[in-house]
Amino acid sequence: MDKHEVLVVRHAPANSNVGSNTTGTDISDLTPSKFAQFLSEDKNKRLNLAHGDYIPDNLSEHGERMLKDFKALFAQCRNVDMIFCSPLTRSIRTAKELSQTGSIPIKCIQGLGENTNWIQDIPPVTEKVDGRRYAYSLTLKGGPDEDSGTIVGEAKVDLTVDWPDEEWEKWNDPKHRLDALTVTPDLDMIEEEDKILRQVLRSEIQEISKHKGGDVVRVAVITHGGKINTLLGQYHTLYKKGDSRCWTWASSTTCHNLDMARFQFRSATDDEAQLVELPMSDDYKEVFGSNYRHLGYQTYENPDGSLTNQKEGYRAFLECSAEEVRAMKSRQPTLFTGLMQWTGKRAFVEFSKKDGGEGDNTTCGKES
Repeated sequence: MDKHEVLVVRHAPANSNVGSNTTGTDISDLTPSKFAQFLSEDKNKRLNLAHGDYIPDNLSEHGERMLKDFKALFAQCRNVDMIFCSPLTRSIRTAKELSQTGSIPIKCIQGLGENTNWIQDIPPVTEKVDGRRYAYSLTLKGGPDEDSGTIVGEAKVDLTVDWPDEEWEKWNDPKHRLDALTVTPDLDMIEEEDKILRQVLRSEIQEISKHKGGDVVRVAVITHGGKINTLLGQYHTLYKKGDSRCWTWASSTTCHNLDMARFQFRSATDDEAQLVELPMSDDYKEVFGSNYRHLGYQTYENPDGSLTNQKEGYRAFLECSAEEVRAMKSRQPTLFTGLMQWTGKRAFVEFSKKDGGEGDNTTCGKES
């Protein structure tokens, strides 16, 4: 077993975690001008969205509050040498808040992003001002109540982390963004890429150890619920009982936001660079309480005695989500394009006026 420790943390609650709100409006029911009206006339507090998958990525208000609580716990975790995060806004904002507990350096890695291809799962359009990188987003209320999808305002967020400018600029290209949104994620390819990702993480950690004279290294990896499956090569997904007593798909992850689990690499040299979960620690449990998890492996047995294939369920989920994105693009092309290229609500309002496209009112469904 490799000696270094990897703390895998799911990001704080975000716009995308607002889902299946029965009192909210499906954004694909709105024409571009109707959505622009809510933004331009400052009536956005009266718009409660059913889910946040098409809203530009950001932490929700509820997520920001939870992150401050988690930050106080994380500050007690001594000797964290580096935080790795994805280039998605919710991951970077989580990492930046936690880094303040000890001026911990942050390094962004593209491969740690989510596997799905909703608008909130690609890096944002950014601008560089005085050497820092910024993005605009909307903030949803979040939380467990019926108003969780309420738009409460616009945010300009500082996403300055260790990530090359050419990577940011690549995601500012509309064609590159559109290609990422309209290609169905290939699970077999993702698994191969994540094997390389694990090798990269292990190499980064070993380099840190080398600079510390061979000392043991502890790092945190801030990533996403679905990505945790493929990063680990194990599928911890969530099912629920259907009417026929068979299990039906519920979620791509059993990890709650800000859940944390501890891992080591199986070895320092093997090609798979497999991460192995460590036994539960009383010390970590005392500090982190319910945020500290042992992922384990939940099985789902059907009435005929067969087990639900969680990997294939996840594959079907990726395909379904990609189809929903294509449907949104087809039914509300102007709205889709404005959200995909989001640079602030003022720009969207002007964009909507110039384009003049109304789209139709066909509902694009979503399973959370």
